[in-house]
Amino acid sequence: MSGNGRLRNFLIILLVFFVFGSLAVFNISTFLAVRKLGATSGEISKNLVQLDDRVSSMGADINGARDMLGLPVHDFDPESQETASGDTETAGADKSESALFAEDSQFAAYAQGVELIIDRYNELRSSSEISADVRPLIAAFRTLPKDYKLVSSLKDKRLFIKIYPESRNQSHFDIMRHDGSVLCPVVLDYGTGTIYAGDRVCQNMAELNDTLLSVEKYFDIRTEAEKKTTQQMKQLEELVADSGFAEFLQNKGLSIGKKPVRNMECLDYPVADSEGRRTGYVSLNVDTGEVYFFDCDRVLITSLSTIKQNLVKKNWIMSQF
Repeated sequence: MSGNGRLRNFLIILLVFFVFGSLAVFNISTFLAVRKLGATSGEISKNLVQLDDRVSSMGADINGARDMLGLPVHDFDPESQETASGDTETAGADKSESALFAEDSQFAAYAQGVELIIDRYNELRSSSEISADVRPLIAAFRTLPKDYKLVSSLKDKRLFIKIYPESRNQSHFDIMRHDGSVLCPVVLDYGTGTIYAGDRVCQNMAELNDTLLSVEKYFDIRTEAEKKTTQQMKQLEELVADSGFAEFLQNKGLSIGKKPVRNMECLDYPVADSEGRRTGYVSLNVDTGEVYFFDCDRVLITSLSTIKQNLVKKNWIMSQF
């Protein structure tokens, strides 16, 4: 046998011993990894990573020997094998994993956190694009909602300010009525430097400040309930002054007071019989704008809205015949 043949046989024997030795190490590592399955999730992940590294390292050594002998090499990387064998299954698995992640509250919380990071990054990036002329406006706009004179003026009118977080495009706060409804939004557009107070465009911060200090001149500061109260008051005043309504009451032996009497949150129009005895009240609640009918002991009988609803129902029923 030639020297080359003996060398080849020696290397083959050496390769066999190396392979069996590597398999023994692999089995021992696997056994140790299995014993540690009761460990924490972090330890398990670490052991799996170490196991993958050992397999990859062992595969590299084997491939080196096989290459020297002129034998074909194999890919012992667990990740690449898993990728190669499972390409067709990955799409469906990824889709199901995405659905599971979407339902996982912890994942959703992290996802939202990342979205906030992206938003802040975009905000910081866009802030560098704001023109030098707009920057002083932004600084003044930020301090305006905390101006003592403005806050006091609004408070006297039962109004207050609601501030919103700044976006990358604008600053924004609302002038609010005391019932929580929005009177007018106040906005500074970073791109154009335009200042809005509701549907009004202010040329500068001084004009905006003057507008808000005299906000009642430009906007109806009344709540919806207060608007309803004003409307109902006007209707009641017209009603009690109406000669036809007075004649109707006279035919019933009744009369109604021309001027209301304040009773806590209500304005009462007293109703009396022909001898002047109090028979009840027509009462307007100034907080809600609702009209109520009370008896002589001020026990609630019904409301105007209830009567209207019943009339609508009655008319609908009559229309069916």
